[in-house]
Amino acid sequence: MPSLVTCFRTWSIGDDDFVISGVVHTIIRFALLIAFSVSYHGYSNVIINCENNIIGDSDTTQTIFKLSIVILLFSFLSNALVTFISSRGTILDQRPRSSLPFFLIIRGIFITLEFIISVIGIILLNDYNVNCSEKPTDFFQIAYGVYLTSIIIFSISAISMCCFFEFAGGQGNGDWDSHLNWRQQSSNTHSHLTNYDYLWLRRLKVLFCCASAHITVYEEIGRQFSLHFKNLDIVPSDIAAALILVRKEQLMIEKEQTILRSESIIPNETIQNENKALKSRVIEIIKYQRTQRAKSFDFSDPDDVDTLNTVIRLFNFTLAIYGWPLLMLMNPVTGICKLCTKCHLPSGNGDNCCHCNTSAAHLTVYQNNDVEILYQSFENTFEMKPYLVGVDHHLKTIIVSVRGTLSIDDCVTDVLAETIETDIKPLNNSYTKTLAHKGIYTAAQAIAKHIQQKQIVSNAVSIYKDYKLVISGHSLGAGVSVLLSFILKEIKLFSHLTCIAYSPPPVVNIEAAIAAENFILAVATGKDVVPRLSIKSAYELRDKMLELTARSHVSKTRIFCAGCCCGSCFGQDLNSFVSPSIDSEGNNDVASKKFQEFVRKAQVDLPEWSAKHRPLSLAGKILHVSKTHYSVKHRFIPGLKSKKIEYHATWADREDFNHILISPSMILDHLPDRLIFFLRQAQKNLVRKDNQVLPNSYRRSSDKLDST
Repeated sequence: MPSLVTCFRTWSIGDDDFVISGVVHTIIRFALLIAFSVSYHGYSNVIINCENNIIGDSDTTQTIFKLSIVILLFSFLSNALVTFISSRGTILDQRPRSSLPFFLIIRGIFITLEFIISVIGIILLNDYNVNCSEKPTDFFQIAYGVYLTSIIIFSISAISMCCFFEFAGGQGNGDWDSHLNWRQQSSNTHSHLTNYDYLWLRRLKVLFCCASAHITVYEEIGRQFSLHFKNLDIVPSDIAAALILVRKEQLMIEKEQTILRSESIIPNETIQNENKALKSRVIEIIKYQRTQRAKSFDFSDPDDVDTLNTVIRLFNFTLAIYGWPLLMLMNPVTGICKLCTKCHLPSGNGDNCCHCNTSAAHLTVYQNNDVEILYQSFENTFEMKPYLVGVDHHLKTIIVSVRGTLSIDDCVTDVLAETIETDIKPLNNSYTKTLAHKGIYTAAQAIAKHIQQKQIVSNAVSIYKDYKLVISGHSLGAGVSVLLSFILKEIKLFSHLTCIAYSPPPVVNIEAAIAAENFILAVATGKDVVPRLSIKSAYELRDKMLELTARSHVSKTRIFCAGCCCGSCFGQDLNSFVSPSIDSEGNNDVASKKFQEFVRKAQVDLPEWSAKHRPLSLAGKILHVSKTHYSVKHRFIPGLKSKKIEYHATWADREDFNHILISPSMILDHLPDRLIFFLRQAQKNLVRKDNQVLPNSYRRSSDKLDST
């Protein structure tokens, strides 16, 4: 950070990103140099005495091989020097790396010379192999290996240059408007866009080339991205390093808050007199209850138990609409055979020629008894999303389930995240307008219109008059199901509906979200990023990443090492990587001055931001299932402890999902197979014989904490 500037242009890579690749290349070139030099010295007489070659005499041959050794030596030295320079300084302090662009050019020259001499060497070896009667076979094999490796390294370097080539052009420090003037002048079609908006528009058109959305959709998304990354001269590795620092800070804050809350529940003197292990147990249990209003799941309450069982049973319908991709993911060995057994079924609307999605839906839904599918639509465009209508006779429930993100069109719907005012009537007098996620609201309107046209749901409600109507979905489908519930609830026939949203994104304003608690249940697992992902939380994460980056006082390489499996060798405490604070005046502090400049450039147009990205929230009541690790005594080996995992269900507070949590599992926890696994593990607590609760004297009035 900022981007590397060399050869009179900006590149999408930082000047501190050559350490790891440089170490690898240096080791490889050192090995090549040693192998070639030793083998050449041992067989030099044989080479000189062999004069049947057609390229030239023995002196020329000897010169070529000696030149190869010299070039390998200088390639090794230039790589080592580039690696050393790149490892100096911090992310923002570039002064120790100011000479790197010059040495990169030198290294590029030697890599090119190495490639040329390798091509000549291979031609020479082939000539000897054909015309020389006395052939040093061992040397030939080593020389071939060295030359081919050099050619491969050159090819990888050339491909890397293409990958990191910034097509915006120019030499600058994030001033994209000056980079793109020539592009803007060449096209009047998008003259209403800024130059940086136009750059993002080009990127999105390439990324979503197969999507069906109109060009105006890409323009709106391009404006969102350009506003978010406005004048931020950063590279991908800067983002990765900043995320590692954010995770370390979050873990530190989480630990401190959990200990403080546990001490407020169980005083230290009580621990000394009774059970010393109790406090550590409480710490693990309340770890994911980040606010005082969050409550643990009450397994003694029949309503809570029925809620969990219903959520698990109806999730099969949500899994079913994903079709064959999810079936193959969950059954990689037997999935194809299972699909073949159902290929004779009538195809759903928009299914492929082999009826794979229809077959997969039936295989998933009919794992339970007393269920049936009434209608399936697999039509997938920017507006229309696949959904199915089914009936669970055991629960007396009619269910409409919407599919989550599984296509390019779905991705376009996801990222069209502008906040708009909708036609949805307020549920009470606490607010006057219902705000919503633009892309998801568009999809909900399309499905609502399709449902009313087909009248499948209306007929089902008329036939099964004593059945409940449930709208459900996962991920994008969960967001659509929430807004679809708001829309359909205005229709008298569907006014009694409820909604179960699995891992939903924030899609409505907080007033509407609170008002919907009586008919919407949101289900989240672990540190899933989607329920926490909104424009507001993304901006907060960006600002935190910039702050910690400016406060860091170590190299980016050390941060990466701390984030990998061997991180304990480089320190786990956040203070090992960042300073306690930065100098607000910027006196004699290069990092602070750089940070001030970054903040100045990265500031967004607040009136424009506030108008288009008003905060959205998770709708309804929130059920959160989290994973807890704790230590227990080993059953057979005294003094040895083993890790045990438990899954706890919590009635979470809406504030728990205001901030994005950085974790290796933040993406995995969102997958539907992971979600159903969490739910089923939490369900096992219902029948566990040793399931107990803390003594009444240790309970908070608002919480019930579980302990085993």
